[in-house]
Amino acid sequence: MLAVLPSAETRSYLAELVGWLRRRPLLHVEGHWAMVHAGLPPQWSLEQAQRICAAASRRIASRASDEFFREHMYGNEPRRWSPNLTGQDRLRFIANALTRSRYLHADGSLEFQHKLGLDSAPAGLTPWFDFPGRRGTDARVLFGHWSTLGLLIRPDVVALDTGCLWGGALTAFRLEDERCFQVRCRTRHSPHE
Repeated sequence: MLAVLPSAETRSYLAELVGWLRRRPLLHVEGHWAMVHAGLPPQWSLEQAQRICAAASRRIASRASDEFFREHMYGNEPRRWSPNLTGQDRLRFIANALTRSRYLHADGSLEFQHKLGLDSAPAGLTPWFDFPGRRGTDARVLFGHWSTLGLLIRPDVVALDTGCLWGGALTAFRLEDERCFQVRCRTRHSPHE
C-alpha cells in the first residue's frame, strides 16, 4: 500500500487548526448558560467548574500538554472526581468528564460502556444531569455528545446531539429565544458500528 503524505500547505493548515482547537475552552459560560461537550461532574458547582476548566484549558493550550496528548490522555482512570487528583490523572479526569460523560454509577464515578438512551439504562446508572445532589444547577447546561439521547429540552439542561451521523438531524439552539433549528442529515450509519 502506498502512503500519501499531506502537502506542506495541508500540514500547515492542520497545525493551525489543531492550535485553534487547543485554545478553545472546555467550558463556556454565558449568562445563565453553561456550554460543554458532554457533561459536568455532579460534585462541581458552576463556580468550581469554571475554575477547574479554566486551569485545564490553559494547560491544554500550552505546549506542555504535548506529553499529555501523546502518552496520558487516553484511559478510563480515574473515574471519580477528587480535589486531591493531580498532574496527568487530574487532567485526564477533567477531559473524560467534560467530553465523554453520559451515565454515572451510584458513587458518582464515570461509566464509559453504556451509550444508549434513557430507555435502556442498566440498573444502577443515572444520567449525569439527573444525579442526586448535583451541584452545578446554578446554570442551564447545554451539551451534545449523546446522540442516542436525542433532543432533550428541560429547565436545567438542553441536549442537542440528534444523531446527524446516524441519519438524524443537525440541531442548533438559539439562546436568546430558546428556538431550535434542525437540518436532516443524509448520512446513515449505525451507532453500534
